[in-house]
Amino acid sequence: MKCKICGESANIKLDYCGLKLCKPHFIEYIQKRVKRTIKRYQMVRKEDTIAVALSGGKDSQALLHILKQIYVDSNKLIGIHIDLGINDYSQESAKFVRILCDELEVPVHVINIKEEYNFTIDNAKKSKKIRRPICGICGLVKRYVLNVFARKYKADVLATGHVMDDEVSVLLSNLVNGNFEQLIRGGPFLPSDDVSMVARIKPLYEISELETTLYSHFNNIPFIEITCPYDVKATVSSYKQVTNKLEEMQPGSRYLLLRNYIKIYKKALKDYNTEIQQELCYCKVCGGPTIRDICAFCSLRKKMEGNE
Repeated sequence: MKCKICGESANIKLDYCGLKLCKPHFIEYIQKRVKRTIKRYQMVRKEDTIAVALSGGKDSQALLHILKQIYVDSNKLIGIHIDLGINDYSQESAKFVRILCDELEVPVHVINIKEEYNFTIDNAKKSKKIRRPICGICGLVKRYVLNVFARKYKADVLATGHVMDDEVSVLLSNLVNGNFEQLIRGGPFLPSDDVSMVARIKPLYEISELETTLYSHFNNIPFIEITCPYDVKATVSSYKQVTNKLEEMQPGSRYLLLRNYIKIYKKALKDYNTEIQQELCYCKVCGGPTIRDICAFCSLRKKMEGNE
């Protein structure tokens, strides 16, 4: 098996496009595809400071490495990692984030939610007042805290390491369950609709989990390989099995589904939804945008403090 570009021995064959590539040209190929995705969806302007949400996992670590290569002589990058207070797992995650940021010379801010908000995910898991699944709580905390600190460090956009596998699974789940608002707000770029919100981008939107894994190994990128102790086989994982099976039967189907969603379905849904938009107001506690008097994060904090 020979590399399509240089004719040397190939390390990988990409079934969805039939490309056979050696290690250097695979790395170059992934970087070019991410750069095209950023350009296609107009995610980043020349003057933007990019905050990168870093969990310590392979996807976000690969994302930071790729963005560093793309913007080595232009846009400023900063890393943001949230110490969620999950026993030893959080300490291990932060270790890998710091190692990579030091290697790439990217400044990183580690946000300890115990110090900032006086509770941890371990606390929330043990609390009898919290009925929401712990993965839902974790997602809520990360979304809120990342936005707050991306604003604090004057970032123009916040990049997350969401990959194609997860995005297709979430899309299918939202379609099956009729999650109308999520279908409208989904996609690779969520612009800022309010001064209190930082625009969010997903540069790995068209990159698969297999590709980020290979990219990380080929570049010796350090990342945490153990799973979160609270990780469960969520419903989305079932949808991922379905979409993986579809990809086996018809290589490239996940990519086509996402592209058609953006080009056709999302636009149609947004036009249809113009008459039923929920009015945006501001949280009475933190001042952030919400559709309620008190946002979901501040409501969680009150419960953890015993005030509700």
